[in-house]
Amino acid sequence: MWRSHLEPNLGSLHVHELSAKRLEKFQADVTAGKSKRGTKTKRKHGGPVAANHSLNLLSGMCELAIRYDIISANPVSGVERNRNTPRDYLFSAAELRLIAASVAQETDQGVRVAFRLFMETPLRHANVAKAEWSEFVGLGTDDAVWTIPAHKMKAGKPYAIGISRDLGDLIVAYREECTVLSTRWLFPMGRGISGAQKTPMVDFSTPRDSFKSAWRRIRARALKMAGESAADYRALNSAGVHAFRHAFVSRAAEMDGVTAFDIQQLGSWADIKTGMGYIHAGAQRKNALASKVAGDVRALIREGEAMKLTEKVVSLIGPRTSAG
Repeated sequence: MWRSHLEPNLGSLHVHELSAKRLEKFQADVTAGKSKRGTKTKRKHGGPVAANHSLNLLSGMCELAIRYDIISANPVSGVERNRNTPRDYLFSAAELRLIAASVAQETDQGVRVAFRLFMETPLRHANVAKAEWSEFVGLGTDDAVWTIPAHKMKAGKPYAIGISRDLGDLIVAYREECTVLSTRWLFPMGRGISGAQKTPMVDFSTPRDSFKSAWRRIRARALKMAGESAADYRALNSAGVHAFRHAFVSRAAEMDGVTAFDIQQLGSWADIKTGMGYIHAGAQRKNALASKVAGDVRALIREGEAMKLTEKVVSLIGPRTSAG
């Protein structure tokens, strides 16, 4: 947020120069996709959510300035945030099939492995992008485990999750067949293509920072495969890479016997309330639950309607007692 929006637009200003009018202009620019002052890029950087996050970050910086008596009031507090339109994060079974089919057509082996990890684990985008070979044990067996050290987890605790034999075999094949493999990172940073032979240039010392461009490619291909029904796939049309984490946790929550504590542990959240925000009940499940509750209430209504008036009165006011 700082490098993409705050620094290019406001970085040259002193904190005393941050007025509500100037901040509203900044908010409008970022919402419109301007990553530099007065410049709208070909690829959109920003949007309503990015504008809100940028203002929240700036607000925290201003609060620090207040603490050190640099300013007396927070200029961001009076700026009304953009209204967020909730995205549909719950991939349907049909959408997951389309995504899997699109991923299978990827020529980049690393991308195929990464999106299988996104689909089959509840890990964050950064955990996958910065995965290291040393974190995986038992690949190619039924007991494969991916253990992420505490310093890479937001909760500050190490996190271990089992890896299926099928996914483990895919990772092993990637390690054996990839011609530009890092000894440390599963997905080293790409630096483009070099020479007439179109040899990939790779920075083996740095992990890949994002799979967002790969996701746009995979999503576009999946929607093309959907044909005329593409518009019906709401999550596929709107969700980003982080949606895989939401979808995984939501599907786990729909399984019988799963508790809120299970969800917290699955997602590795320090606060259980955060995990609850990742649960998106599907329409079919919500309708079934509502129907069941309504059915129970209707049964009580029918029982009540069948009661005689005197029975209703007695049940409400209770039996009379003699005055002492």
